[in-house]
Amino acid sequence: MFERYTRAQTIGGRVVGRVWSYRDVTERARTEAALREAKTHAEAANRAKSTFLAMMSHELRTPLIFEPFVQVRSDLARPTEGTGLGLAISRVLARGMNGDVTVQSEAGAGSTFTLTLPAA
Repeated sequence: MFERYTRAQTIGGRVVGRVWSYRDVTERARTEAALREAKTHAEAANRAKSTFLAMMSHELRTPLIFEPFVQVRSDLARPTEGTGLGLAISRVLARGMNGDVTVQSEAGAGSTFTLTLPAA
């Protein structure tokens, strides 16, 4: 594969002509094609990794959803944010009445929370 290359010829700052030449760019073209293919494979691997991590994160978080939220660093507390105790308290109250709060969750689809209490 060849590429046409030109450069202006000047004398005393004045253009007096052009020099045309051809250079072999076969190796550069092969390298660029290999880089494009590697990029495509890397992007596909990154998408697969992101999907896997999202699923694993979902699977790991779902059982922990009823645990009280604990902030590792107290200086990160924001006065307008919640404390992360709502579901934990709800489950304790439901269980105190011989019931339960459960969750059915599907990544990307959402979650359904169910409160079950015994009949009076």
